[in-house]
Amino acid sequence: MSVDHLPEVKQMLLTTLQNLGSEDFEMFKWHLQNNSSIIRSHLEGANRFKTVDLMVQHEPQKVVDMTIRFLRSINRNDLALNLSQVNIGESKR
Repeated sequence: MSVDHLPEVKQMLLTTLQNLGSEDFEMFKWHLQNNSSIIRSHLEGANRFKTVDLMVQHEPQKVVDMTIRFLRSINRNDLALNLSQVNIGESKR
């Protein structure tokens, strides 16, 4: 992902996370805490906006693929499919 696409990617990720209910969002953050370089305390209490910022800051090259993987882990295959069909500077999955 290039820097040129960063605003589009952040908006796409935010829209995806906004489609998660509160329990699904907490499960998504749990996967993020345990499978990324984001420090656990930074995600505690983080809202969707902060979570997207942290994801892009810590995992810029694989943020979309990582998000798709975690969405599948919480059985939100619908959102994973939607995200995988959007191609913003990354290869299709």
